[in-house]
Amino acid sequence: MSKYCVIRIIGNENTPRDKPGSRLKALEFILKHEPKFPDTEKLFVLNKLIDLDYQANVERLLTAYKTRYGVAEMPWEAMKDIARMSDNDVNLHAIGINQARNSLIDFAHKTSDYAVLLDGDCIFTKQGWDEFTATVDKHPSKYYSIPMVRIKPTDYFKTVERKYEEPLLAFRKDAEMRFDPGIPFGKQEKLELLYRLGHDKEMDKGHCQITGDLTRLAGYVCHLSTGIESVESDQMDRLIAREISLHKLYLQVRYRVADLVKAG
Repeated sequence: MSKYCVIRIIGNENTPRDKPGSRLKALEFILKHEPKFPDTEKLFVLNKLIDLDYQANVERLLTAYKTRYGVAEMPWEAMKDIARMSDNDVNLHAIGINQARNSLIDFAHKTSDYAVLLDGDCIFTKQGWDEFTATVDKHPSKYYSIPMVRIKPTDYFKTVERKYEEPLLAFRKDAEMRFDPGIPFGKQEKLELLYRLGHDKEMDKGHCQITGDLTRLAGYVCHLSTGIESVESDQMDRLIAREISLHKLYLQVRYRVADLVKAG
C-alpha cells in the first residue's frame, strides 16, 4: 500500500485547442522533470486515443521512462449505430471522461489511501506537492481541492505566479462522491462535482472559494500550455477552441465508424 496514487488521464490531441505535437512535449516534460515523491505511485492512462501513431508515440515515451500506464480502448463496436447518436452521445462513448475518472479513483484506492486525479498535462512542483501533503497531514478531509496554475514549461523552473484556476481533486479512500458520468466532456463535467463540494460558481475567481467543510484547498498543481498563447491566456478563447476541437473529433469518429461498418 502507498499513501498516494497520482493519476493522469491522457486524451486525444485536438486542434485548434492544442498545437500539433504539444501534448507529447508536455508529457515528456512531466516525465523528465516532475520529482519523485515518497510513498507515492504514479499512473498514466491513455483514454480512448483515436490516432494510432499518436498512441504509439505516447506509449514509447512512457516505456522509455519506465512509467506505469494503462490503456482504455475506443469502443468502436458499441458505436456501430453512430448515425443515430447525438454529439453528446458520441462524446460520452468516445471520451467518457467522467466514467474514466470514477473508475480510476476506485482503481487507485485498491493500493493507495488517496487518489490524486490530474489532467494529462498537469505537473507538480516540489513546493506544490509539499504544500498539498502538509495540508493532508494537518487537516483530515475526504476531499482536497488542488488549485491549478497555467504556465509555460519554461516557467516551471521559476517562482510560480499563483493565479489560481479551476481546482483538480484528490479523494481519500472513504470518499463517496464521484463525478457525474452522464455529463459529456466540455459541459462543466468537472465543475459539477466542485459545485457539490461547495466551490463558488464565479468563473473570474477560478472557482477557488469554498463554502462548507466538504473539501479544502491544498497545495497547487501546474497546467502546462498546449495551445497557442492567445488561447492559453484567454478563457473565452479556450472555450471556443475547445468547442471547435470537439466538433472536429465528433466528425473524425463518425467517419471512422462509417469506414469500419463498410469494411464489415
